[in-house]
Amino acid sequence: ETLMKDVPQVDVLVNNAGYAINGTHETNSMEQVKQQFDTNFFGVVRMHRAVLPLMRKQKSGHIIGVSSVGGILGVPFNDIYCASKFALEGLYES
Repeated sequence: ETLMKDVPQVDVLVNNAGYAINGTHETNSMEQVKQQFDTNFFGVVRMHRAVLPLMRKQKSGHIIGVSSVGGILGVPFNDIYCASKFALEGLYES
């Protein structure tokens, strides 16, 4: 709602935010895991939810999703990062 009041039109959203935590999932704290997913996955979902109503209303717009090879192939000692990117790939493919 706020976006629709402040911005007259959204033509393109580029989702490119993210960061990686290293280590295996048993060595990362639950807080680290939550933060990783909050940024890499839920951040994208929040942005989609912000722009899609406006794009639907204007009947135009594009969303470009930038992910990582870590969302296609697991990388040793990057368990949580890869899991967040696999989730993102699942969202983009659906």
